[in-house]
Amino acid sequence: MGTTKGGPFLTIPEMNNGRMVLNFQKNKVRQLGKILIYLVFLYESTATAPNRVSLPDIRKGEYEGMAEKLKQPEWAPDFGERAPHPTAGVTAVGCRMPLIAFNINLATTDMSIPKEIAKDIRFSSGGFRFIQAGPAEILDKGFVQVTMNIKDYTKNPIYRIMETVKMEAKRWGVKVTGCEIIGATPFAALTDSLKYYLACDGIKDDVDAMSMEKVAELMVKYLGLTDFDVKKVLEANI
Repeated sequence: MGTTKGGPFLTIPEMNNGRMVLNFQKNKVRQLGKILIYLVFLYESTATAPNRVSLPDIRKGEYEGMAEKLKQPEWAPDFGERAPHPTAGVTAVGCRMPLIAFNINLATTDMSIPKEIAKDIRFSSGGFRFIQAGPAEILDKGFVQVTMNIKDYTKNPIYRIMETVKMEAKRWGVKVTGCEIIGATPFAALTDSLKYYLACDGIKDDVDAMSMEKVAELMVKYLGLTDFDVKKVLEANI
């Protein structure tokens, strides 16, 4: 829809999200319409209307259809003139939780299985509210994946998604063989899931007192994470 399709500002749950979002709307994004050549839509936590929460909904029509879309009353931009820039187009900016890009490996090459499981767990087809999911084929390694974005790990924790996928995979006679997290992950998302797995094993260790290194090590053990260590903990990089 433009040279910059979207600009997310990540929020940390431990901070006062409500105050951050309000400040963002009132003081920061307003400057974009004045300083930059873009017209701007607000999305996610900063959205000014329900039809603007999802970035794909804003992007629908892309650059070629944006001029007509902007003529509709419900698609007036939040900032800037009501016409796309002839070369830069339109952009969207918003505050959101850090996404967790989580991929689960299935011991099969049958693409219909991750396709069905993804359909079961994603919100758009009746699954978890904060999950976007689809299938992927890993040709060079001979297996398939259920790939997903966890949009709010406080509502849809990693362990719950993992155990649901395991349960659904059993229906097809397929085993989950491991998983991966792409990019950095909030520490709280890891500790929350580790508490679940330790409780299932009857272990009463104080997870909140553990180091990031120890939590990362144990999550590799319980989830079967590949290529994961403390360097992929978000807070370790701040």
